[in-house]
Amino acid sequence: MKIVCQPFLKGSKAGKSVLVGAPTGYSFLHGIKSASSVRVAMAFGHMTGWRAIEAALQQSRARKIEILLGVAFFQTEPALLKLLLDLQDVKKVAARLAPSQTTFHPKVWIITAQDSTHAIVGSANLSNGGLVRNTECSAYLGNSDDIESLNTWFDQLWQESSPLTTDICQMYEAKYLSLLQTRNQSREAIRAAIKEWDALQSDWKKDEAIKEARQYLASDDGRAASLHRVQAMEQIRKCLKPPTFQFSKADWLEFLSIHEFGSMKRIRRNTVDDLPRIKKAFLYLADESVSISSRIDAVVPNRSTYHVPGIGMNIATKVLAMLKPAQRPVYNQPVADTLGAFGYEAATKGSSDGMRYNVFCDEMGSFVKECGLSEMLTIDSFFEYYANSHKS
Repeated sequence: MKIVCQPFLKGSKAGKSVLVGAPTGYSFLHGIKSASSVRVAMAFGHMTGWRAIEAALQQSRARKIEILLGVAFFQTEPALLKLLLDLQDVKKVAARLAPSQTTFHPKVWIITAQDSTHAIVGSANLSNGGLVRNTECSAYLGNSDDIESLNTWFDQLWQESSPLTTDICQMYEAKYLSLLQTRNQSREAIRAAIKEWDALQSDWKKDEAIKEARQYLASDDGRAASLHRVQAMEQIRKCLKPPTFQFSKADWLEFLSIHEFGSMKRIRRNTVDDLPRIKKAFLYLADESVSISSRIDAVVPNRSTYHVPGIGMNIATKVLAMLKPAQRPVYNQPVADTLGAFGYEAATKGSSDGMRYNVFCDEMGSFVKECGLSEMLTIDSFFEYYANSHKS
């Protein structure tokens, strides 16, 4: 049986919360649906977390669902307690509030099915942050002795906990609301401190990246790779024949075989059928009377004025870099991601392709300048080296 590391909630590809040790094909939500009983011990719960599992719990075969929530620091939302209180009347759900003598901090699921029982123990609370967005790690446990120990631990805590009643919910909500203003002020102070810390950490990342780039580019391998990039761009120039772009089908196919600055293996070779339109797009990209962002936005997005299927950001910026290689970088996602990891400001998600390239140019320009270089081309070899040498 192959053991894998997967998102805690399958389908949350961008999520940072992971589950390790689960069998191949395991789905947390499917496990809840097929369970005969579910026991949950959570430091705190938010409505965002409940919504992520609500459908699975509603569809669950479980005859008994026991939910034990913590009240430390009043992080559990009153709305969730009210919902659980209502569910106790109509569903086979029982909810309790954990003892408050010590900080209640576990994140435990015990899921029993007809043919097996497993548990999930980790750092993920019942919230969108815990299940998806935060960097969290939880472990799948299937050993019967471990499950027995967890059930014994849960039984003891359950007996020591307060049943969820209307009076308790009302008292908790009153305390929660009385602390709301203080909590919000504290959050603002914490966010400001985190922002300052992020700036310090970004400076450290930048310094380390610049140091490593300088060392690599001064090495024999770095110099050879840099020269190779210059030669590759010259080869691109010979294929595309600016400024007229009167290249042939053979020239175009040779261009597609040049994988420096971003592989083009996925570009369909039948793009040769669209050469007249591609040439018009490239002529527009070469029009220096138009802003770079406007040129990109007229060529790259689907259904834009000069868009041709297969001609995306990488090819468009190769043309721009070919025309002004000292000033313009070639955009590809791995380079952009690595640059962001170095602590350079990333373009906003809502930006257009053109605006994103403008930010990328500024970021790359700053990095190249701080590395002591006078042009953009050779730095691409460092990013390839960095990506290969830092693979996990």
